[in-house]
Formats: sequence, structure tokens, C-alpha cells
Amino acid sequence: MAGRLGAMAFYVLFVLLIGLQLGSIRSVHRHSVWRHVYPLPDSKRQISLIRVDRAVFFICACLLWLPAGIPLLVHGLAVPAAAAFIAAAAYIGLLRPGNVQRKLKREAEEDE
Repeated sequence: MAGRLGAMAFYVLFVLLIGLQLGSIRSVHRHSVWRHVYPLPDSKRQISLIRVDRAVFFICACLLWLPAGIPLLVHGLAVPAAAAFIAAAAYIGLLRPGNVQRKLKREAEEDE
């Protein structure tokens, strides 16, 4: 039982690590010439970045959940499997966009 619950703990840990890796998306085109060739308003660029971040993060979390959650479902342990997925989805949908937006504002202030 502890090993199965540990799988969900590692799932949440790896979801957080994916979030750290996705943090680099903010700076990919930071110094790119394309920002000057095809300028977008900062608000639209931030909104699109948050949407891409959320979509990629959710897809990665779903794919990562499959090898961790399906064995628990097979053994009849739906609560830990669902709880880990719900925790990851809540982080991705509720907390992550605000964090990304705050970091984007901080970086914009540093550039000025």
C-alpha cells in the first residue's frame, strides 16, 4: 500500500519538476528579433504564453499520470489516483497562471 501511495507522491513531485522546466518558456523569445518584426501587445503575448504554458503542462501531467494512476485503478485504489490528478490539475489551472503572470511582470519591470 505504501508503495502505491509513494507512486502518487512521486507523480506530484515530477509534475512540479515539469513546472520548473516549463518556466523557461517565458524567456525563449525574450531577445528575439521577431518581437520587433511582428509586434504583439504585451497583454496578448502574456495571455498566449499563459495559455501555452497551461496546455503543455496539462498534457504532460496527463501523460505522466497514466503509468502512475492506471496501476492504482487496477488495484482498486481510485482515491489516491484521483487525488493526485486533482491536485495537479488544481495547481495547473488555479495557481500556475498567477505565478507565471507575476514572473512576467517582474521580468518586464527589470527590462525597463
